[in-house]
Amino acid sequence: MERAQFFYDITYYSAIVLGMIVFQLYYTGNTLRIEKLLTNQIQYEKSLNEFSETLLSGGQSKLEEGVKKLLEASKASRIYVFENFTDKLGALHTRQTIEVCSTGVTPQINNASLQDISYSEHGFKRWANRFQKNEIVMGAVDTFPAEEKLMLQSQGIKSLLAIPFVIEGKWAGLIGFDQVDRTRNWTDLDINLLKTAANILGIAMENNKQKKAIEATLIKLETANQSKDRLFSIIAHDLINPFNSLLGCSEILVESLQNKDIDDSIKTAHVIQETSESTFRLLENLLLWSRTQTGKLKLNKELFNLKAVIMNTTTLYHANLLSKQLDLICDIPEDIQLYGDKAMMDAVFRNLINNAIKFTKPGGYIRIEYSKTQQYNLVSIKDSGIGMSKQKVEELMKEQSTTSTKGTAGESGTGLGLMLCKEFVEKHKGKIQIESEPENGTTFTVALPVETDRLMKEIDEVGVVE
Repeated sequence: MERAQFFYDITYYSAIVLGMIVFQLYYTGNTLRIEKLLTNQIQYEKSLNEFSETLLSGGQSKLEEGVKKLLEASKASRIYVFENFTDKLGALHTRQTIEVCSTGVTPQINNASLQDISYSEHGFKRWANRFQKNEIVMGAVDTFPAEEKLMLQSQGIKSLLAIPFVIEGKWAGLIGFDQVDRTRNWTDLDINLLKTAANILGIAMENNKQKKAIEATLIKLETANQSKDRLFSIIAHDLINPFNSLLGCSEILVESLQNKDIDDSIKTAHVIQETSESTFRLLENLLLWSRTQTGKLKLNKELFNLKAVIMNTTTLYHANLLSKQLDLICDIPEDIQLYGDKAMMDAVFRNLINNAIKFTKPGGYIRIEYSKTQQYNLVSIKDSGIGMSKQKVEELMKEQSTTSTKGTAGESGTGLGLMLCKEFVEKHKGKIQIESEPENGTTFTVALPVETDRLMKEIDEVGVVE
């Protein structure tokens, strides 16, 4: 009896001890599991805070930097962002714009097939339907529909979590989390916190979009102000010379009349008349150019006679040529026709001829020549003037250069004439070349693309514009 009681007591107390051990193990395991969950949550929340601060500081580089912080917290193999766009027919597409990868994971950012994915044509219509309802796509890739597997498995993806983000209240893309090393079961903690990340991403991208729109508006306003200032300067630049000529000729006319020199008076009156008419045409052209700066006037190409345009332009500076005793030689055949905007090219030749006069000493010459290559029509304005150094030529050819130099007779300018020429020639997909040496003159060559087929067609249909 005593022996039986002994075994009973041993069994009883052993069961109690075993129960206490099992309870302790359960408690310890549960505590560790809770601690792990809390640690993960704290790490997630810390990363989300850093992610939010980084993204909201702005810029594409900040987006990528912020996504890297999410990679550490989520322990995903790869995180990427796809942004939606529509094609010409209005169909919805998406493209990868951001990607960060864990060590050893092959990046896909340069994968051409990920730069233009049609949701409907590439088997991802299910994704689009879910994202439009603000639902996620999640799971093991081998359980996905066959049309989705092909692209996903080619990237080595075993499981994924894809969450939509919204910009201005509209679904705009997705942020995805890939696992390539194992099949992963995404927990509620993963899903909820990464949804928060997707919301933050959408807000940040919306801020960037608005920032870019504001910057674009500011650039347009600055451009408009520059165009306005440039217009006034160019008007002054191109009108000052003919008006100086008119004033000079008027003084000569008064003096001739006082001396009753009828022949000189008639000759001077003709110069005044020619200069006035040409100046009026100049004003018309400048007003046309002002409309191009405001976007109201586009290229208006037509076939025109090159020599007629050049001769019409030289008339404007007849008085200047006389006062400096310069010879102007127009060595251009009568039958050369070019295809382009006549008013713009008139302004180009006017400014280049004016520059040649300005920088040529009295008694010098200016020669205008035409030649042609397979690609370009070449119109050259050569002068025997003071020339320029190589450094000066390079400075003039810089974009938006407005360098101005006094002429040989003290003529002033705004420095905008050449900039006007470059702008108009570039609108014709052409270019301006400068060859010059100090004291050996300068040659400005305008190269305009040859448009033979269209030009010949214009000749047959409408003839030559004088």
